[in-house]
Amino acid sequence: MKTIVLFTNSYPYSQFGEYPFVEPELKILSKYFKIIIFPLGKETEKKRNLVSQLNNVFLYDNDFKFNKYKELFFNAIKVDKFFFQELTNIKNKNHLKSLIAYHTKSKWIEKIIESKLKSGEWNREYLYYTYWFDFATTALLNLKEKFNLKVITRVHRYDLYEEVRRNGYIPFRKTDIKKIDKVFTVSMQGFNYLKNKYKTENIINSYLGIEDRNVENPLNTSNAIKIVSCSLMVPVKRINLIIEYLSKYSKEFNIKIEWHHIGSGILEENLKLLSEKLKHRLFEIHFVGYLENNEIFNYYKNNPFDYFITLTKSEGGVPVSLMEACSVGLPIIATNVGGIGEIVENEKNGFLLSSNPSYEEFKEVFKKAILLKSNIEEYIKFRKNSRDIFLEKFSADRNYEKFAKYLEEILSNKDFKGSNQ
Repeated sequence: MKTIVLFTNSYPYSQFGEYPFVEPELKILSKYFKIIIFPLGKETEKKRNLVSQLNNVFLYDNDFKFNKYKELFFNAIKVDKFFFQELTNIKNKNHLKSLIAYHTKSKWIEKIIESKLKSGEWNREYLYYTYWFDFATTALLNLKEKFNLKVITRVHRYDLYEEVRRNGYIPFRKTDIKKIDKVFTVSMQGFNYLKNKYKTENIINSYLGIEDRNVENPLNTSNAIKIVSCSLMVPVKRINLIIEYLSKYSKEFNIKIEWHHIGSGILEENLKLLSEKLKHRLFEIHFVGYLENNEIFNYYKNNPFDYFITLTKSEGGVPVSLMEACSVGLPIIATNVGGIGEIVENEKNGFLLSSNPSYEEFKEVFKKAILLKSNIEEYIKFRKNSRDIFLEKFSADRNYEKFAKYLEEILSNKDFKGSNQ
C-alpha cells in the first residue's frame, strides 16, 4: 500500500478550522493509502477520535515545539540560497519581516523532515501532501530535488490570495509554484486566480466535499420568515450586517423574522451586544453556539428554515457551511465572493448579492426571496435544486474518490494531467 504524509496545521488537534474538511477526505483516502498525519501545531490538546478509528491512518504525534528565538538564531548563522533568491521579490520592510518569519518556520520544519529522510524513516516513494500551501510546502520543495520527492498541496484562501495577507505578500510563491508537482485548488475561482497570475500548467481544481447525511430540513409553516447562518464569529464573516439588515427589514416591512446563528468566535460578545440593541418584537434572535458537524445536521433536521444566509466579505473556496445547507435542501442568500457562485446559482437555488451589498441592495434581493416563498411550488424547486447541486458537485464520496485517483496517478509516475471538476 502506497504512503501519503499529510501535513496539517493542527488536525487531529483541531477545534474549529480543519476537521470539517479533513475528516471526510481521510475516510476515503484511507481505503487506498497508508496515511501519516503530521500536525504542525495544536489548537487544543484533545485529539479527535476519527484517527484511531480508521485503518491505515497513523499520527506522527510529535512533541517538538517551534521556538522562534532559537530558530531565528539558527537561521542567522545559516541563511540558505533560497532566502537570498527571494530577496529580489521584496518591495518594502513589511515584506522583509514576513519573509524572515516565514523562512524561519520553513527551515525549522525542513530540518525535521530532512532528518526523517536521512534516517530512512520516510522515503522518496511517499507522496508529501500539505493541506495548506504554506511554510511546510516550501520546506518540502527545498528538499524536493535532493531527495527526489513528490510534493503536492491544496490551497484555500489565506494561503492563496496575496491580497488577503497582512502585507500583501506570500514568500517564495513565485518559485514554489514552479517546483511543486501539483497544486489542487478548492474552487474554480481559485484555479483561475493562480492560472492567470503564474501561467503554469500544474494546477487542477478539486472540490472539497461533505458526507451525505440524508437529512432534509423541514418546510417552515409558521408566519415568520426563518433564517439561519453558520460560521465563526470573526470580522470577515460580517455577521453584524446580517443582524443590522434583518432588523431593519423586519421593521420597515412589518414582517416577523427569526434568525438563528450557529457558531462562536472572538466577536461573540460584541455581536450579542449589537443584537440587544437591534432586536425588537418582529425580530427574534437565537445564538445557538458552537456545534459539531453531527449536531449541525440534527439542528437542521429539527428546526425548519426558509433560507441560509452569509454576507461574508471573502472566501477562498466553497464554504463547508454552504455545502451542508445545500445538502439538507436549503436555498441560500449570499455574497458572490470566492467560490460561492459555484454552489449558489442565482435564482436557481438562491440569490447572490454583490461583494459589499448596501442595505438597499439587500432589501431588493430579500424581497425576491420572500416573494418566492409565497409561491410554494417554485420555492420547493429551489430547495430541490440546492440538494441536486450538492449531490452533483460537493458529495464527499464523489469528490474524494476522484481525488484518490489523482493521487494514485501521481504516485504511479504517470503523466498526470487531470480534469477540473
